[in-house]
Amino acid sequence: MNIRCMDNFTFLKIYGYYIAYFLLFLLIEVIIVSIFLYPNTMNFLQLYLFIILLFLVVIFNLLALHYWIKINEKYILKVPENFEIKEGEEYIGIVMSNSNMPEKKLFFTYGAGLILFLEYLIRNKKPYKFLKENNRKNKFNKSKFRELVYDKNCKELYILGHGRRHALKISDKEFLYYLFYANAPPKKKVIQLHCNLGNYVSLSELLNADKDFKEKGSRWLWQDVIYFLKRIKD
Repeated sequence: MNIRCMDNFTFLKIYGYYIAYFLLFLLIEVIIVSIFLYPNTMNFLQLYLFIILLFLVVIFNLLALHYWIKINEKYILKVPENFEIKEGEEYIGIVMSNSNMPEKKLFFTYGAGLILFLEYLIRNKKPYKFLKENNRKNKFNKSKFRELVYDKNCKELYILGHGRRHALKISDKEFLYYLFYANAPPKKKVIQLHCNLGNYVSLSELLNADKDFKEKGSRWLWQDVIYFLKRIKD
């Protein structure tokens, strides 16, 4: 069954948004670095252009905050939780925890490029299971998370939300600690797309996953976007 949750134009438009965002962001970074490295060469015109670009970035982000939350909410409500799953065959597991987030922080999950990754899987008929939070008032489903982790057919696991190196935040005051899943079957990939602070053992290490993804330090939105943009080109 070939399901597409967005048409080609919408897919390209969303993909183009991420590319444009980072090109603009890169330009701002170059200008800021130039100001600090060569302050005496900064003329009025350059300063004026910098102020204009900075203003555009601020406005762009304010508009994007509302727009991308809404488009992601609609898409994630529509996208199937189980796609092309066949008994005994390998699949990809995806977990998104936003039950702990107020409205103003949803951009950190909804703006991370996850919908591009989901659409990529659907268009290429790659089987997946998606543990999603359609209602932020719902409690995180620990039993479904456990099923994904302990299922030997789930060879790749992507976890998006807030957390620490050794835990996923599932409510305002609660963490889900990865150490409790140390006896789960090994996985090829465990991608912790959340902050990974602390000198603890990650779920990736516990499950002997590939070491091509580093779970260290704070994680920023642009890092997740770049990861997904690269991942859909594999």
